[in-house]
Parts: sequence; structure tokens; C-alpha cells
Amino acid sequence: MSDVDFATNLRRLMARQGLSVLQVVERTGLDERTIKTILSGANSRPHARTLFQLAQGLGVDSDELFQTPGLLSHRAFDRQTNP
Repeated sequence: MSDVDFATNLRRLMARQGLSVLQVVERTGLDERTIKTILSGANSRPHARTLFQLAQGLGVDSDELFQTPGLLSHRAFDRQTNP
């Protein structure tokens, strides 16, 4: 699981939904320091319950937090954005 970059995945989900750190805090009920720590990459292995709360608060499947960012690059191109 060391290949998982939770900070990048959280940033991607926040950008997709247009959320600020404070909005993530409100939606998840997690402490602002927890969110900022994950975003900084300092905590490379957040607790499972933290990840569950994040996913639930963001309205995504918890698998979204375990994506390998390099493998998602194919999603950046589609017929709508690249006719």
C-alpha cells in the first residue's frame, strides 16, 4: 500500500467537487489538522476510520482514496475534452 498517495487523491477529489479544506472538515466531521496533515503528505497511512469518514463525507466510494494517481491519467482525456 506504499504506492497510494492519499494527499493526491484527496486533492483530486476536492478539486473535482470544488471544495476547500473547511468544506471538507464540515462534510466529514474530521479535524482541520487531520485534513491538512493528509494533504501535506506527512501522514502517509491515515487510519482506516479516517479514510472511511473522508469517503463518506465526500460522497465517494472509499476505493477513490486508494487510486494510484499515475493510473488515472487516462481519465483526463475523453471525447468531451479532447474531440
